[in-house]
Amino acid sequence: MSAPQLSYRVSPAVRWVVEKRGLLLVGGDGSHLRLGYPEAAIWDLLSRGYRTRTLVSSLAHIVGVDDSTAMKLLFDTARDLLAAGFLSSETSDG
Repeated sequence: MSAPQLSYRVSPAVRWVVEKRGLLLVGGDGSHLRLGYPEAAIWDLLSRGYRTRTLVSSLAHIVGVDDSTAMKLLFDTARDLLAAGFLSSETSDG
């Protein structure tokens, strides 16, 4: 039995700006969040709409960790971004 695939989407009202040391996310309600490394890299990957497997392997390569560590980092960061309203998600079995 494989883990469900999570599909993340940037919430429609969110805009972001690349800064010298990361990203600034700005929500439609004026909320904002600064992301440093590696969270800014995770945001970049998530904003491209990649499937979970691609996200994990890319993140493992970027950060220099194994896939299980990359998966934990991805899901922890996505959970925080979802809670803050910057991402939305849907779960599928594929």
